[in-house]
Amino acid sequence: MCEGGDLNPYEEASLPPQGSAYTNSATSARIDAQDSTSCTHFPQGKNCKNLLYSSFTLKKESFPMSELSDSQDDLEPEIHRCVAYCTAASYTLKELLDSLKVFYKAVSYRDVVYFDLSKRDGDVKDAFCFSYGAVVLWGLNEAEEQQFLKKLTNFQRDGFDLYERERMSFTISSTATAKIVDEVIELPDNDMLPRLAISHGLAQSVRLATFENIIQKTINKTRHIPEQLASRGKIPLSKKEIRRKMGELFLERSSVNLHFDILDTPEFFWDHSDLEPLYVMIANHLDLETRVQVLNQRLDIVHDLFEMLGNELNHQHSSKLEWIIIWLIVIEVILTITKDIFKIA
Repeated sequence: MCEGGDLNPYEEASLPPQGSAYTNSATSARIDAQDSTSCTHFPQGKNCKNLLYSSFTLKKESFPMSELSDSQDDLEPEIHRCVAYCTAASYTLKELLDSLKVFYKAVSYRDVVYFDLSKRDGDVKDAFCFSYGAVVLWGLNEAEEQQFLKKLTNFQRDGFDLYERERMSFTISSTATAKIVDEVIELPDNDMLPRLAISHGLAQSVRLATFENIIQKTINKTRHIPEQLASRGKIPLSKKEIRRKMGELFLERSSVNLHFDILDTPEFFWDHSDLEPLYVMIANHLDLETRVQVLNQRLDIVHDLFEMLGNELNHQHSSKLEWIIIWLIVIEVILTITKDIFKIA
């Protein structure tokens, strides 16, 4: 208490050393609310103006500094969207580049145009548009993706009603190595070129999916033909219908074969061979090689069906010629018999 002198409010206080934490056990000096001019706990005439300060004691608890601060390394890296779409048979990249480079930073590479959609430094918002109608979007939310896809509609040829989509996620962490874990692509830095290398594989995957759907639909539509041939021994189609089916099969086979080279290793890696392992990584993850082999087998089925229809058409033509010859022989026999009958008469 402050008997015989003024109370020093700083008497027991001291600055805490760095690396320590303190808990406060404070007892405030009581002021009589009924007499605001005097201190009820100290003799009159003493200077009690400093009694408004609280006296307290400090209890020291020491622990490591690493537990006091939040370390950035302990935080999980943020997960972003990475989505590939195939919206058309092809894009007109030159017109697309000329139109959108006014709004975004743009760079043209082999068969692909890159747009930087970020609005702040450090953000990752990328768009990679490929000549064969595929686009890979990094770091955008779904609404932003739809907005960008609408901008592509004016530059696409033979647009699809239903888009093929391949969705993954990605993180960027300085402590990570480039790998794929549970559909999450982990990248060690913010460099754009590794994302471009991976985008090649994602774009090929969605384009391959369109080929797979085309061939599967073709097989489903024509499955009844070999089934009826097996059950009835003939194809219940007229020559006109067979020709129409052959034309459809030829167009669908051609649409795949003419663009099949896009499933090869992209020419981009001729200039950036150091990035090819990233492409191989995503290609293996998406089973591109196996899917291409399966697609080739399905193309062989369509080819066999095409040949079967061709043979059936030839058979029908040959059969028609045979019947013509038979009827000509019959007519000739009838005429010969008739002529001999009249001579006898």
